[in-house]
Amino acid sequence: MKRVAIFISALFVVAYGAQAATVTFVPEQNIVESGDTVSVNIVGKGFTEPVTGGGLRITFDSTVVEVSPDASLPSTDNTGSIEFASRWNTGLNSNSTPGIIDNITFNVFPIADSPTGDFFIGTVMFRGLDAGISALELTVLPNFPFGGPNGPIDVDLVNGQLTTVPVPAAAWLFGSALVGFGFMRGRKDSSLATGR
Repeated sequence: MKRVAIFISALFVVAYGAQAATVTFVPEQNIVESGDTVSVNIVGKGFTEPVTGGGLRITFDSTVVEVSPDASLPSTDNTGSIEFASRWNTGLNSNSTPGIIDNITFNVFPIADSPTGDFFIGTVMFRGLDAGISALELTVLPNFPFGGPNGPIDVDLVNGQLTTVPVPAAAWLFGSALVGFGFMRGRKDSSLATGR
């Protein structure tokens, strides 16, 4: 009897853990070349209760990546029911802290349209700077936790990672070879025209 109780308890823990609400980056890992941009989606997964809103902060290594100047969250999602309000604190102006995107918040109106299951929260575009690895760390805003009609929703956060790689040396060598061939052809064409 005792083994049955332990087994049922273990099943409950596994079933409960499998249905945890999660906020994560998709894809969780990205590689970007220096100077190029990459889009990273923020998504909610496995929400069993309707979500009426929530707030996040993203931190990253500002020596490896920066938020692309054209980065923005939409004012609404594609259904028109999720409204975003964000203050991009990205290092793009003198009053911001590099390496932080602060106060990414959203609300759902009307509450009947509140998403469950998996849903899209937003997209952030990063630009690669120097070679290295930057963690993308999510934090729920303490003054704007995830919630629904039944109260606060506990959320597990899955952090991401961006790796910036330098432009391959082979690309530079190939480019310089093309320029050299073009220069040589130009000299050949001019020597034919002058008869030398």
